[in-house]
Amino acid sequence: MKKLYVFAILLSITTLVFGQTYLTEDFSGNVMPPTGWSLDGLPAQWSISSTTNAGGTAPEAKFTYISGVTVTRLVSPEVDLTGLTSVFFSFKRFYDWYANPAPKLGVATRSGGGNWNSVWEVTPTGNQGPGDISFEIENNDVGASDFQICIYLDGNMYNLDYVFLDNLILFLPFNLDAGMTAITTPSYISGMTEVTGTFKNFGTDQVSDVEVSWQIDEGDVYTTSFTGLGLDFGDTYDFTCEDMFELPIGAYDLNVWISSVNGGPDDDPENDMMMKPISVISYVVPKLPCFEEFTSSTCAPCASFNASFVPWCEQHADQISLVKY
Repeated sequence: MKKLYVFAILLSITTLVFGQTYLTEDFSGNVMPPTGWSLDGLPAQWSISSTTNAGGTAPEAKFTYISGVTVTRLVSPEVDLTGLTSVFFSFKRFYDWYANPAPKLGVATRSGGGNWNSVWEVTPTGNQGPGDISFEIENNDVGASDFQICIYLDGNMYNLDYVFLDNLILFLPFNLDAGMTAITTPSYISGMTEVTGTFKNFGTDQVSDVEVSWQIDEGDVYTTSFTGLGLDFGDTYDFTCEDMFELPIGAYDLNVWISSVNGGPDDDPENDMMMKPISVISYVVPKLPCFEEFTSSTCAPCASFNASFVPWCEQHADQISLVKY
Protein backbone atom coordinates (compact mmCIF):
# COMPACT_ATOMS: atom_id res chain seq x y z
CA MET A 1 0.00 0.00 0.00
CA LYS A 2 2.85 2.39 0.88
CA LYS A 3 4.57 1.74 -2.49
CA LEU A 4 1.29 2.36 -4.30
CA TYR A 5 0.79 5.61 -2.37
CA VAL A 6 4.31 6.82 -3.23
CA PHE A 7 3.72 5.93 -6.88
CA ALA A 8 0.49 7.94 -6.89
CA ILE A 9 2.31 10.97 -5.47
CA LEU A 10 5.06 10.69 -8.08
CA LEU A 11 2.49 10.34 -10.83
CA SER A 12 0.65 13.46 -9.69
CA ILE A 13 3.91 15.41 -9.53
CA THR A 14 4.81 14.27 -13.03
CA THR A 15 1.43 15.38 -14.30
CA LEU A 16 1.92 18.84 -12.78
CA VAL A 17 5.50 19.40 -13.93
CA PHE A 18 5.59 17.90 -17.38
CA GLY A 19 3.42 18.84 -20.34
CA GLN A 20 1.55 16.51 -22.64
CA THR A 21 0.69 16.77 -26.31
CA TYR A 22 -2.69 15.37 -27.35
CA LEU A 23 -2.75 16.36 -31.01
CA THR A 24 -0.20 17.75 -33.44
CA GLU A 25 -0.29 18.37 -37.19
CA ASP A 26 2.48 19.90 -39.31
CA PHE A 27 1.17 18.73 -42.72
CA SER A 28 4.41 16.87 -43.44
CA GLY A 29 2.38 13.93 -44.77
CA ASN A 30 1.60 16.05 -47.86
CA VAL A 31 -2.05 14.93 -47.78
CA MET A 32 -5.10 17.18 -47.52
CA PRO A 33 -6.96 16.51 -45.34
CA PRO A 34 -4.25 14.94 -43.14
CA THR A 35 -4.80 11.39 -41.90
CA GLY A 36 -7.63 11.36 -39.35
CA TRP A 37 -8.71 14.90 -40.19
CA SER A 38 -11.67 15.94 -42.35
CA LEU A 39 -12.91 18.93 -44.34
CA ASP A 40 -16.39 20.36 -43.87
CA GLY A 41 -17.23 22.68 -46.77
CA LEU A 42 -15.19 23.69 -49.84
CA PRO A 43 -12.80 20.73 -49.79
CA ALA A 44 -11.42 21.62 -53.24
CA GLN A 45 -10.10 24.94 -51.91
CA TRP A 46 -7.81 23.27 -49.35
CA SER A 47 -4.39 22.03 -50.42
CA ILE A 48 -0.82 21.38 -49.29
CA SER A 49 1.68 24.10 -50.19
CA SER A 50 5.49 23.87 -50.29
CA THR A 51 5.76 27.33 -48.72
CA THR A 52 6.49 28.77 -45.27
CA ASN A 53 4.10 31.72 -45.27
CA ALA A 54 2.57 30.87 -41.87
CA GLY A 55 6.00 31.08 -40.23
CA GLY A 56 6.73 27.36 -39.89
CA THR A 57 8.58 24.98 -42.18
CA ALA A 58 7.41 23.56 -45.51
CA PRO A 59 4.96 22.09 -46.25
CA GLU A 60 1.93 23.88 -44.84
CA ALA A 61 -1.85 23.95 -45.33
CA LYS A 62 -3.34 26.42 -47.80
CA PHE A 63 -6.89 27.68 -48.41
CA THR A 64 -7.57 29.49 -51.72
CA TYR A 65 -10.31 32.06 -52.29
CA ILE A 66 -13.53 31.27 -54.17
CA SER A 67 -16.73 33.15 -54.89
CA GLY A 68 -19.46 32.56 -52.32
CA VAL A 69 -20.57 33.23 -48.74
CA THR A 70 -20.23 30.07 -46.66
CA VAL A 71 -18.33 28.27 -43.90
CA THR A 72 -15.43 25.84 -44.26
CA ARG A 73 -13.73 23.86 -41.49
CA LEU A 74 -10.56 21.81 -41.10
CA VAL A 75 -11.71 19.29 -38.48
CA SER A 76 -9.48 17.24 -36.17
CA PRO A 77 -9.95 13.59 -35.24
CA GLU A 78 -11.55 12.83 -31.88
CA VAL A 79 -9.24 13.26 -28.89
CA ASP A 80 -9.77 11.76 -25.42
CA LEU A 81 -9.53 14.56 -22.84
CA THR A 82 -11.21 12.65 -20.02
CA GLY A 83 -10.42 14.21 -16.63
CA LEU A 84 -9.17 17.56 -17.96
CA THR A 85 -10.74 20.94 -17.24
CA SER A 86 -8.56 22.98 -19.60
CA VAL A 87 -6.26 22.46 -22.56
CA PHE A 88 -4.16 24.74 -24.75
CA PHE A 89 -4.14 25.17 -28.52
CA SER A 90 -1.43 26.73 -30.68
CA PHE A 91 -1.04 27.22 -34.42
CA LYS A 92 0.78 29.33 -36.99
CA ARG A 93 -1.12 31.31 -39.57
CA PHE A 94 -0.86 33.87 -42.35
CA TYR A 95 -4.12 35.43 -43.54
CA ASP A 96 -3.71 37.07 -46.96
CA TRP A 97 -6.52 39.67 -46.86
CA TYR A 98 -8.17 41.05 -50.01
CA ALA A 99 -11.21 43.21 -49.13
CA ASN A 100 -13.80 43.96 -46.46
CA PRO A 101 -15.87 42.35 -45.14
CA ALA A 102 -13.35 39.52 -45.03
CA PRO A 103 -14.23 36.03 -43.76
CA LYS A 104 -13.74 35.40 -40.06
CA LEU A 105 -10.86 33.12 -39.10
CA GLY A 106 -11.60 31.13 -35.96
CA VAL A 107 -11.14 28.06 -33.82
CA ALA A 108 -14.06 26.05 -32.44
CA THR A 109 -14.54 22.88 -30.38
CA ARG A 110 -17.25 20.26 -29.99
CA SER A 111 -17.88 16.95 -28.27
CA GLY A 112 -20.16 14.05 -29.14
CA GLY A 113 -20.32 15.31 -32.72
CA GLY A 114 -22.55 18.20 -31.54
CA ASN A 115 -22.61 21.89 -32.32
CA TRP A 116 -19.41 23.87 -32.74
CA ASN A 117 -18.48 26.34 -29.99
CA SER A 118 -16.13 29.15 -31.01
CA VAL A 119 -13.17 29.67 -28.65
CA TRP A 120 -11.13 32.16 -30.73
CA GLU A 121 -12.08 34.36 -33.67
CA VAL A 122 -10.83 37.36 -35.64
CA THR A 123 -12.33 39.38 -38.50
CA PRO A 124 -9.32 40.67 -40.46
CA THR A 125 -9.24 44.15 -41.97
CA GLY A 126 -5.77 43.57 -43.35
CA ASN A 127 -3.16 40.83 -43.52
CA GLN A 128 -2.78 38.76 -40.33
CA GLY A 129 0.56 37.18 -39.40
CA PRO A 130 2.72 35.37 -40.08
CA GLY A 131 3.14 34.05 -36.55
CA ASP A 132 1.75 32.08 -33.63
CA ILE A 133 -1.66 32.08 -32.03
CA SER A 134 -1.82 30.40 -28.58
CA PHE A 135 -4.64 30.30 -26.04
CA GLU A 136 -6.29 28.24 -23.31
CA ILE A 137 -9.61 26.40 -23.79
CA GLU A 138 -11.82 25.91 -20.73
CA ASN A 139 -15.31 25.26 -22.14
CA ASN A 140 -17.64 22.30 -21.56
CA ASP A 141 -16.16 20.30 -24.45
CA VAL A 142 -12.90 19.89 -22.52
CA GLY A 143 -13.05 16.67 -20.50
CA ALA A 144 -14.95 14.71 -23.14
CA SER A 145 -13.63 11.45 -24.53
CA ASP A 146 -14.63 12.55 -28.06
CA PHE A 147 -13.31 16.13 -28.11
CA GLN A 148 -12.74 17.72 -31.52
CA ILE A 149 -11.27 21.04 -32.61
CA CYS A 150 -11.44 22.84 -35.94
CA ILE A 151 -10.08 25.90 -37.69
CA TYR A 152 -12.79 27.62 -39.68
CA LEU A 153 -13.40 30.42 -42.17
CA ASP A 154 -16.83 32.05 -42.19
CA GLY A 155 -17.99 34.72 -44.65
CA ASN A 156 -17.42 35.97 -48.18
CA MET A 157 -14.65 33.72 -49.45
CA TYR A 158 -13.87 36.08 -52.34
CA ASN A 159 -12.66 38.73 -49.90
CA LEU A 160 -9.49 36.86 -49.02
CA ASP A 161 -6.65 35.67 -51.21
CA TYR A 162 -5.19 32.78 -49.22
CA VAL A 163 -4.90 31.43 -45.69
CA PHE A 164 -1.84 29.41 -44.68
CA LEU A 165 -1.73 27.21 -41.54
CA ASP A 166 0.99 25.17 -39.86
CA ASN A 167 2.03 23.51 -36.58
CA LEU A 168 -1.40 22.82 -35.06
CA ILE A 169 -0.86 21.59 -31.48
CA LEU A 170 -3.34 20.66 -28.72
CA PHE A 171 -1.45 20.29 -25.46
CA LEU A 172 -1.03 20.82 -21.75
CA PRO A 173 1.97 23.09 -21.23
CA PHE A 174 4.88 22.65 -18.86
CA ASN A 175 4.95 24.94 -15.85
CA LEU A 176 8.24 26.68 -16.70
CA ASP A 177 9.14 26.52 -20.37
CA ALA A 178 10.84 29.12 -22.54
CA GLY A 179 11.81 27.97 -26.03
CA MET A 180 13.76 29.34 -28.97
CA THR A 181 11.54 30.04 -31.98
CA ALA A 182 13.88 31.82 -34.42
CA ILE A 183 17.45 32.88 -35.13
CA THR A 184 17.17 36.11 -37.12
CA THR A 185 20.87 36.69 -37.74
CA PRO A 186 21.15 36.78 -41.57
CA SER A 187 22.34 33.67 -43.39
CA TYR A 188 24.90 35.70 -45.37
CA ILE A 189 26.98 38.22 -43.45
CA SER A 190 30.05 40.42 -43.69
CA GLY A 191 31.93 42.31 -40.98
CA MET A 192 30.87 42.64 -37.34
CA THR A 193 27.58 40.82 -36.79
CA GLU A 194 25.01 40.64 -34.00
CA VAL A 195 23.33 37.45 -32.77
CA THR A 196 19.58 38.04 -32.84
CA GLY A 197 16.50 35.87 -32.49
CA THR A 198 13.21 35.24 -30.74
CA PHE A 199 12.18 33.11 -27.78
CA LYS A 200 8.68 32.39 -26.48
CA ASN A 201 7.03 31.46 -23.18
CA PHE A 202 5.45 28.06 -23.76
CA GLY A 203 4.73 27.47 -20.06
CA THR A 204 2.08 28.50 -17.56
CA ASP A 205 4.55 30.28 -15.24
CA GLN A 206 5.51 33.86 -16.07
CA VAL A 207 9.04 34.21 -17.45
CA SER A 208 10.92 37.14 -15.97
CA ASP A 209 14.58 36.36 -16.70
CA VAL A 210 16.26 34.45 -19.53
CA GLU A 211 19.90 33.81 -20.33
CA VAL A 212 20.69 33.23 -24.02
CA SER A 213 24.00 31.63 -25.01
CA TRP A 214 25.54 31.24 -28.44
CA GLN A 215 28.52 29.52 -30.01
CA ILE A 216 29.93 29.32 -33.54
CA ASP A 217 31.09 25.82 -34.41
CA GLU A 218 33.26 24.70 -31.46
CA GLY A 219 34.32 28.21 -30.48
CA ASP A 220 33.84 30.22 -27.30
CA VAL A 221 30.42 30.42 -25.63
CA TYR A 222 28.91 33.87 -25.04
CA THR A 223 25.93 34.55 -22.77
CA THR A 224 23.59 37.53 -22.42
CA SER A 225 21.03 38.02 -19.63
CA PHE A 226 17.60 39.49 -20.30
CA THR A 227 15.76 40.55 -17.15
CA GLY A 228 12.44 42.10 -16.15
CA LEU A 229 10.63 40.48 -19.08
CA GLY A 230 7.21 39.61 -17.60
CA LEU A 231 6.33 37.14 -20.39
CA ASP A 232 3.03 35.30 -19.92
CA PHE A 233 2.01 32.16 -21.80
CA GLY A 234 2.33 32.71 -25.56
CA ASP A 235 4.34 35.95 -25.30
CA THR A 236 7.48 36.30 -27.41
CA TYR A 237 10.64 38.38 -27.01
CA ASP A 238 12.97 39.54 -29.79
CA PHE A 239 16.51 39.58 -28.43
CA THR A 240 19.88 40.95 -29.44
CA CYS A 241 22.90 39.50 -27.65
CA GLU A 242 25.56 41.82 -26.25
CA ASP A 243 28.59 40.21 -27.89
CA MET A 244 29.20 40.39 -31.64
CA PHE A 245 31.42 38.32 -33.93
CA GLU A 246 33.57 38.79 -37.01
CA LEU A 247 34.88 35.76 -38.88
CA PRO A 248 36.99 34.92 -41.94
CA ILE A 249 35.20 34.09 -45.18
CA GLY A 250 33.65 30.63 -44.94
CA ALA A 251 30.69 28.53 -43.77
CA TYR A 252 29.82 28.08 -40.08
CA ASP A 253 27.11 26.77 -37.75
CA LEU A 254 25.61 29.32 -35.37
CA ASN A 255 24.19 27.59 -32.27
CA VAL A 256 21.89 29.62 -30.01
CA TRP A 257 20.22 28.28 -26.90
CA ILE A 258 18.41 29.24 -23.70
CA SER A 259 20.77 28.42 -20.84
CA SER A 260 18.63 29.65 -17.94
CA VAL A 261 15.00 30.59 -17.25
CA ASN A 262 14.10 32.48 -14.05
CA GLY A 263 17.49 31.59 -12.61
CA GLY A 264 17.70 27.91 -13.52
CA PRO A 265 16.80 25.20 -16.03
CA ASP A 266 13.23 25.05 -17.34
CA ASP A 267 10.99 21.96 -17.52
CA ASP A 268 11.46 21.26 -21.24
CA PRO A 269 15.02 21.29 -22.60
CA GLU A 270 13.88 19.94 -25.98
CA ASN A 271 12.97 23.38 -27.37
CA ASP A 272 15.86 25.36 -25.88
CA MET A 273 18.35 25.21 -28.78
CA MET A 274 18.39 26.14 -32.47
CA MET A 275 21.13 25.99 -35.10
CA LYS A 276 21.47 28.09 -38.25
CA PRO A 277 24.05 27.70 -41.02
CA ILE A 278 25.68 31.03 -41.83
CA SER A 279 28.16 32.09 -44.52
CA VAL A 280 30.65 34.89 -44.19
CA ILE A 281 31.22 36.55 -47.54
CA SER A 282 33.56 39.31 -48.72
CA TYR A 283 30.95 41.98 -49.39
CA VAL A 284 27.19 42.46 -49.05
CA VAL A 285 25.30 44.58 -51.56
CA PRO A 286 22.06 45.97 -50.08
CA LYS A 287 19.03 44.87 -52.06
CA LEU A 288 16.53 47.39 -53.38
CA PRO A 289 12.85 46.67 -53.90
CA CYS A 290 11.80 47.00 -57.54
CA PHE A 291 8.45 48.61 -58.34
CA GLU A 292 6.76 48.26 -61.73
CA GLU A 293 3.88 50.60 -62.57
CA PHE A 294 1.56 50.12 -65.52
CA THR A 295 -0.54 53.18 -66.36
CA SER A 296 -2.39 54.88 -69.20
CA SER A 297 -4.00 58.20 -70.03
CA THR A 298 -7.31 56.31 -70.25
CA CYS A 299 -7.04 55.02 -66.66
CA ALA A 300 -8.74 57.36 -64.20
CA PRO A 301 -7.82 55.26 -61.11
CA CYS A 302 -4.17 55.41 -62.21
CA ALA A 303 -4.21 59.20 -62.06
CA SER A 304 -5.68 59.27 -58.56
CA PHE A 305 -3.18 56.65 -57.39
CA ASN A 306 -0.25 58.59 -58.89
CA ALA A 307 -1.19 61.64 -56.85
CA SER A 308 0.25 59.92 -53.80
CA PHE A 309 2.54 57.31 -55.40
CA VAL A 310 4.74 59.71 -57.40
CA PRO A 311 5.59 61.93 -54.39
CA TRP A 312 6.37 58.81 -52.35
CA CYS A 313 8.75 57.56 -55.07
CA GLU A 314 10.49 60.93 -55.17
CA GLN A 315 10.97 60.86 -51.40
CA HIS A 316 12.50 57.36 -51.54
CA ALA A 317 14.41 57.67 -54.82
CA ASP A 318 17.64 56.32 -53.32
CA GLN A 319 15.90 53.34 -51.68
CA ILE A 320 14.01 51.82 -54.63
CA SER A 321 14.36 50.96 -58.29
CA LEU A 322 11.39 51.99 -60.42
CA VAL A 323 10.13 50.88 -63.83
CA LYS A 324 7.14 52.66 -65.39
CA TYR A 325 5.09 51.68 -68.40
